[in-house]
Amino acid sequence: MLKPLYEGQYKSNKVYDVAYVKDYPVAQVTDDIILYLADIINDMNQRGFFKDREHVHVIDVKFLFDLGKIVRLFNIIIIAYLISRLSREEDFVKKYRISYIGVIGMIVVVATIISKNFSAAFVKFHHIFFNNDYWILYPSESIIINLMPERFFMSFTVYIGMIFAALSILFYLGVSNLHWRSVD
Repeated sequence: MLKPLYEGQYKSNKVYDVAYVKDYPVAQVTDDIILYLADIINDMNQRGFFKDREHVHVIDVKFLFDLGKIVRLFNIIIIAYLISRLSREEDFVKKYRISYIGVIGMIVVVATIISKNFSAAFVKFHHIFFNNDYWILYPSESIIINLMPERFFMSFTVYIGMIFAALSILFYLGVSNLHWRSVD
């Protein structure tokens, strides 16, 4: 599912034209990263494509992916509980709209900050979530930074934002519809 997105980014970022990339089987490198982050393989460096810094950084990234899965599951459980509990209240829709607008407002603020200076936000993200400097990779030494330059992450940030926005709207409409059905 993700591989076409990666390959599309590679084409738009012209990574196949980079001399450093030409020495690597890009499809296999991409597979190893995707499969490792998805918990399908245990060692993304089994073929030896990655240097130590890259390997350690992707291990750190995987930790964030795993933590994100836990946070997402926890949030789903909490939201489901709150909706099941609060949806019976008469002013539920009003409270829900207020909280929804608050969350959307925070997202708009974050999106505005990111869109004004993605580079600064990208660096800040790394300072916040990584306690080492293994995320600092150099194009002359790293297949990962050549395949996934900053533009790659900017595009994925927009993609994730669009998915989140679409799901938020659907969720909002679904909860509102569920409430109105229970009131009738």
